[in-house]
Parts: sequence; C-alpha cells; structure tokens
Amino acid sequence: MNWLQALLLGVIEGVTEFLPISSTAHLLIAERLLQLPTSTFWSFFTVFIQLGAILSVIAAFFPYLKERRLLLLIGTGFLPTAFVGLTLYKLIKSYLFGNFTLMALMFIGVGLLFLVLEWLVYTKRLALSRKIEALTYQHALFLGFAQALAVVPGVSRSGIVFVAGMALGYRRADMALFSFLLAV
Repeated sequence: MNWLQALLLGVIEGVTEFLPISSTAHLLIAERLLQLPTSTFWSFFTVFIQLGAILSVIAAFFPYLKERRLLLLIGTGFLPTAFVGLTLYKLIKSYLFGNFTLMALMFIGVGLLFLVLEWLVYTKRLALSRKIEALTYQHALFLGFAQALAVVPGVSRSGIVFVAGMALGYRRADMALFSFLLAV
C-alpha cells in the first residue's frame, strides 16, 4: 500500500464514520477497488484509522462522558454488541466479510428504513419528541441490540441506531449523540 492509497482510505474512514452509512463496508469496497491484498498490515491499518475516528469522538464529546447516568446507559447499550461480537466473531469474519451482495442489500435495506421513518415523520404518523434525557435502560438495551446488527457488513452502526431511536420517537440530534457515544 502506498501513501496515496493510505490517504484515500483515511479520508474514506473520516468521512463515512460520522454519517449513517457503513464506514467498514466503504473501506472493504475501497480495498477491493484499489486491489489491496488481504494482509495483517491491512487489518492493522483499518483498526488504526478507525481508532482515530473514535478518538475524535471522545475528544468532541468528552463532557458527556462525565455524566454517570449517561455512562450507565452507554454501558447498557454496549452489552448486546459485545455479546454478539465476542460469540459470533469467527462466523462473521468467515462468512459475512467480503460478501458484497450482502453489503449492497444491507445498504439498500437500511436506506429504505430511513425513507420509511422519514415518511412517517413527514406525514405526522411518528413524532420525534423524546430527548436523550428521557432515555431509559430498556431503550438503551434496545438500541444496543440494534447496534449489534452492524456486525453485518453494510449495516451502518450509527445508521441502525438512528433508525431504532427514531422508531422509539427520539429526536435525530439526540440519537446522533447517543450513537456517537455508543461508538466509544
């Protein structure tokens, strides 16, 4: 991998990590388009640039990480993802990563969920009035299960948390905040 490829992958990660689209899937697609070989170096590089994105979230949202109740809600939301990741890691790595048909279907599926929810909001069938201060432990757990779906390539971690939060009636800005904090 040369410096230009590394720069391009870093830009892709930096842009896609904070949008409700799958940054991992975009990196996998870029890897294939750039014809990068699968290697230990590539795996380390991917983790390294994703760590950079997470560190920027910590820096930007550090004041929220001091609130005890919010930390407990984040921990509650993290449990399902940790469980799924730890128990299904080999299966996910062996069968799901690199499945570009699955990625495309997940891109489309999550996008359609967004469109349906936005239509429900637009037609006033769904009100987005709940604030993060009203987040319950049950809802945090539900959002954690939604985030756990992001182990499937093409499912955006932040996007699926947004969708689940909107379905529960939470405001977009509050779900963006919780999604970013849950990423930490």
